[in-house]
Amino acid sequence: MAEIKLGKKTAYTTIITPKGELTGFNAVFEPSVKFNKKGVFNASIILSKENGEYLLELVKEVQKTQFKEFKEKGSKLTEITAIKPLSEINEETGEETFDTEGRYILKAKNSARIENGLKGFQVAVFDSKLKPVKKINLGEGSIVKLKLDIAGYTVAGKVGVSVRLVAVQIIEFVPYTGSVNAAEGFDVECEGFDFDEEAQEATEAEEAATGATEDEEEAF
Repeated sequence: MAEIKLGKKTAYTTIITPKGELTGFNAVFEPSVKFNKKGVFNASIILSKENGEYLLELVKEVQKTQFKEFKEKGSKLTEITAIKPLSEINEETGEETFDTEGRYILKAKNSARIENGLKGFQVAVFDSKLKPVKKINLGEGSIVKLKLDIAGYTVAGKVGVSVRLVAVQIIEFVPYTGSVNAAEGFDVECEGFDFDEEAQEATEAEEAATGATEDEEEAF
């Protein structure tokens, strides 16, 4: 297990996860400001049962060390929310169904600390050969490793742990293509509207050129 270190007020460790499958919405290249104006980077990965259990125990160990070394009077351990068994909720019954393979989901985030339009922190992204990667449309299903700072905290009688996203290594890239299942349920019709992208672009270019010519004639 990774070495747990002690700072002035926190127990912490830095790790690189095993390979995991990226799932859900991710903000790796640009922070999301939907719920926090300072911006938040985030990524969630699905891990095997073995790897998930190992990381969960590590996170718990950081929290226990935080509690032992930096607890306040009346402090209690909070629930571990950063890593959980993978499950789905049935919207009709509300019942929780756990993954048949016993896999886990790990959620990591970090503040971009945006001030006056400038980011104080940026997630580093690398390819499989450790070359820096500029912004790409990183989608679900991509296989990645995450570099994480796992740090305990003690506040208002609660002892918890944060899992902070530091860097990402992309092992297998799957591009994000939007709502990939939006066409599900429709049938192909043999007759009817058949969109021609090239023809549409040619029409738009012709209309733009005609408009420019008319503007020039009016000028004289």
